[in-house]
Amino acid sequence: MPRKWPKTSSVTVFSQVKEYENVFHVDNGLLFFIEDLIEAFANADIPLEKINLLLPFFKKHLKEGGAIPQASTLRQIYLPKVFNKHQENLKLFFDSKPISIIRKFFITKTFEV
Repeated sequence: MPRKWPKTSSVTVFSQVKEYENVFHVDNGLLFFIEDLIEAFANADIPLEKINLLLPFFKKHLKEGGAIPQASTLRQIYLPKVFNKHQENLKLFFDSKPISIIRKFFITKTFEV
């Protein structure tokens, strides 16, 4: 007689995202919550390494806190997307506007006369 295995349901990040649409927003497979988190850390000048210390807090207090990857994954996958989005926003902001660049020069060498 063949052994019957109990039915199990697999739960993926994207199935959980559908369940908690008010926490995560998915468009083309991207988790914008994670991108917003990276952007918030960058704006506050907090290194992404601090996210590793906050992962237990996220898991305990957020419904989908376990879906937040570690800092190395955030840096490799999500940070370039956030940077490119920020760069495009700057281009749109400064498009067709005059720009002045002011630069101070400091002489570090002394010259003998």
